[in-house]
Amino acid sequence: MSRVHRSRPVLVEEAHRASAFEIFFDLVLVFAPTRLIGFTAESLDPLPLYQGLLLLL
Repeated sequence: MSRVHRSRPVLVEEAHRASAFEIFFDLVLVFAPTRLIGFTAESLDPLPLYQGLLLLL
């Protein structure tokens, strides 16, 4: 069996906060797939699935 190497927590300054760019990027990574799933789930025809794949690329 292999050993699992766990990293130790790294102390950071207490004043470290997420920047506006980090929050925007996180929202895009959550919002985009939900919209894409909603778009492709409207119809199970092949055309919306291909369009969804094209949007994903």
